[in-house]
Amino acid sequence: MEGQTNLNKLSNYFLVIIFSVGVLGHIFILDIMKILTPATLFIVNSFLLFVFIKNQNDIGKKKSIVILALIFLFTLFIEILGEKTGAIFGRYAYGNVLSYDTIEIFNVPIIIGFNWVMVILSATALSQKITHNEYLQIPISGLIAVAFDYTLEPVAIRLGYWYWLDGFGFTIKEIPIENYIAWFIISTIFAFVIKRFNLNLKGNYLLYYFFSQLFFFQILNIYMRAIR
Repeated sequence: MEGQTNLNKLSNYFLVIIFSVGVLGHIFILDIMKILTPATLFIVNSFLLFVFIKNQNDIGKKKSIVILALIFLFTLFIEILGEKTGAIFGRYAYGNVLSYDTIEIFNVPIIIGFNWVMVILSATALSQKITHNEYLQIPISGLIAVAFDYTLEPVAIRLGYWYWLDGFGFTIKEIPIENYIAWFIISTIFAFVIKRFNLNLKGNYLLYYFFSQLFFFQILNIYMRAIR
């Protein structure tokens, strides 16, 4: 248990450092940061998923691997379906920043599935801090995920992660309301699954992940508005 505690603390320091460096990098050496984005996200998400699994008991480890795989595959499938049809999130298309135009399936970067997993885990962990009512924790997790996406969207668009499109295929600035509705539904469903199977969300590393990312996108949001 002590080893896991030390690993959690290491995760906290790691997250604060890497996202702080990321903010500075995106301000001063943006082109290099864009090149490093897929590799950085893969390293961060893989490390935290490893920490998450290590924090489970023996039975929980097996359950967590299955559930994490389920979230990853389902969200990746939903993203592929959404990107192709525009029927779930609204019409959008991914740029090449998250995938190098190679690490993707049907134009959807594979890293998107990992990001969904981590956002849902961290949102569910944060909901437990907000209320002890397990019934309320599930929809609150969905609302937290939506709030995260709301902060993320303007920066993601400016960085070329993805683009929103109108009915004629031209890029638009407006983010469709169905995007946020889909985020809420998907996150709420999987928050229920996580709670139903009683996965261990203790350890501040998930909260550090959420707020470090929130800090990263909010600071860049302010910066990008200032230089517009």
